[in-house]
Parts: sequence; structure tokens; C-alpha cells
Amino acid sequence: MYQKNIQQNKLALMKIEISLIQYLDFLIQRQATGNPKALADKLQMSERNVYRYLEYLKADCGLDLDYSDSQQSYVYTTHKQFEFRLGKKS
Repeated sequence: MYQKNIQQNKLALMKIEISLIQYLDFLIQRQATGNPKALADKLQMSERNVYRYLEYLKADCGLDLDYSDSQQSYVYTTHKQFEFRLGKKS
């Protein structure tokens, strides 16, 4: 019973994390992140964690993004897309 609850909690946290990354991607695509402080407020987290998620998108997902002063937003610098899928590879 205890083990099942732990697994359910881990799954719930993973869903939250996936949703957060998808929302971050949504904001970047629409050039609506604002500066790091504004983005932290939108995501309800610290600026430090914002930088961690941005680094995850760059390093682990291979996405090219940067902060644009003229857009006042993080933007993708190439046309790669973030795609998340669960399931077996065929």
C-alpha cells in the first residue's frame, strides 16, 4: 500500500513537471515569457529554477533558445520543436 502511494506521488509529480515544460515551451513559442523575473512569476518558481528549466530545454532537449532584448522574451533561435511522447519506440 505504501509503495503504491509512493508510485502514485511520483507519477503525479512527473505530470506536473511535463505540464510545466509544455507551458514554458508555449510561452517561448509565443514570445511571451517576459524577463527572467516575470517568467519566474508566471511559473510560480524562483528565477534559479527558471534558469534550470531553460538549461534543460537547451542541453537535454537540444533546443536553441536565447533571450531577446527587443522582444523582451526568450525565443527559439531555430525552428526545432519541443516534442514529448510517452510510449515504446517502433
